[in-house]
Amino acid sequence: MGYDAILQYLGDFGPFQRRTALLLLLGNFQTGMHIAVMTFIGAIPDHHCRVADTGLSAYNTTWPEALNFSIPMEEVDGTWRLSSCRRYSSEVISGNFTTTGCPGDSQHGNLTSACCESRWDYRNGNTTGCTDGWAYDRSQYHSSVVMQYNLVCERAWLRELAQSIFMAGVATGGFIFGVLSDSCGRHRTLLVCVLLLVTCGTGLAFTSNLAAFIALRFILGAAQNGLQFTTLVTGMETIGTSWRMAFGICSTLCPSVGYALLGILAYVIRDWWILQLAITSPGVLSLIAWWFIPESPRWLLLNNKVEEWRKTIQRIAKYNEIEVPAKMYEYVESSTSGSGSANASGTPGDSKRNYNLLDLVRTPNMRRITVTIIFASFNALCVYVGLLFGTSQLAGSHYVNFILGACVETVAILTAGVTMQRWGRKPPTVAFSLLAGVSCLATAAIPNDTWASAPPSWSPEWAASWLRSLVSLVTSGGPSL
Repeated sequence: MGYDAILQYLGDFGPFQRRTALLLLLGNFQTGMHIAVMTFIGAIPDHHCRVADTGLSAYNTTWPEALNFSIPMEEVDGTWRLSSCRRYSSEVISGNFTTTGCPGDSQHGNLTSACCESRWDYRNGNTTGCTDGWAYDRSQYHSSVVMQYNLVCERAWLRELAQSIFMAGVATGGFIFGVLSDSCGRHRTLLVCVLLLVTCGTGLAFTSNLAAFIALRFILGAAQNGLQFTTLVTGMETIGTSWRMAFGICSTLCPSVGYALLGILAYVIRDWWILQLAITSPGVLSLIAWWFIPESPRWLLLNNKVEEWRKTIQRIAKYNEIEVPAKMYEYVESSTSGSGSANASGTPGDSKRNYNLLDLVRTPNMRRITVTIIFASFNALCVYVGLLFGTSQLAGSHYVNFILGACVETVAILTAGVTMQRWGRKPPTVAFSLLAGVSCLATAAIPNDTWASAPPSWSPEWAASWLRSLVSLVTSGGPSL
């Protein structure tokens, strides 16, 4: 307990620790934006097959009405609308109909009602794919990755692949940067993560190749997760024990605030590449902040870098206006002498044996705990990520839905923090997990016409969708911690 003793002597949350905590949390805001930005830059707008728009004036009709001559209707969730992925095999081109299936007097010239009727009968059975590309509704999104790379219809799986590879990067980054922070130090790992976020985030905005876009998203996912974990560990090892839980809650809260900021930025910036640059720009501030963040004193001590450790402690003491006696240094160094780079309880001096990942499954009790935590985390993340990326499917404004979802998540995290402070970790985790599961099952049973008898000013779809998401987001906040 020697290391915790000197932290308490320096002040559990003194001026230096407060400044360091704020600088560390600055990076966590941008991680939330990078995680969720695909909900906007990868949103799927209304679209249909691109068709020729020439010769329409000859038929005395408007363009929306003329689409009926080229795009078939399809039923989606009980509503008839223009098909997103199919078009008629024959279409209006340059003011003339093709010769197949039209009366002779309408082969060349103005349309007659007889021609239109026969054409409808003919076209309903003869459709093809969007061989000439797609036309997109740009009223909500001026540009997006989906529009640039045509990730719709038979190419829609590429959009899902891009997001899946990003999540694979998140998993990979947690492992790689965890090992890197233990071997090379927290400070250097923070720098690598921030540099990758800035360079890859900027590169994404200017890439014109889908494969390069997916590859950069993979690296970005790894870097943002590495930054989150290294930030949390550095803060925990710099702040005293009485404030560590509060710092952990704040580090979880920062991405949620980042989500809200992302929603506001996305509302103002409707071009995907400009939005990507906007969420990457805070990385420059993180690079500046990095110079004022010290290496973890605990990491220095455990890796026998005694001189550097002393300089860091003296730096903290000077900033906090505290004088550390020489005996305190000797006590901490002697209590930590010979300890490994990581030990069982996470505090120096508890054991002389080195520990590694295999110790998580070495004994039956540790195997049970490890498997239970992994399963609970996997379950919570599946629900959380599904709800996070599902906001674009809700009725109403995508931007309002997303910002409200971020606000709900913020309340959920604060609630989880209060309950853990009062009842510990295990009871709230179990309670929130059960409540989340029951709520998700219950919301699936809510019909879309629940508010069918509501006043016209209400939106039944919006209300039903938000009842589902509101309950699920609130109850999934606890397990996500």
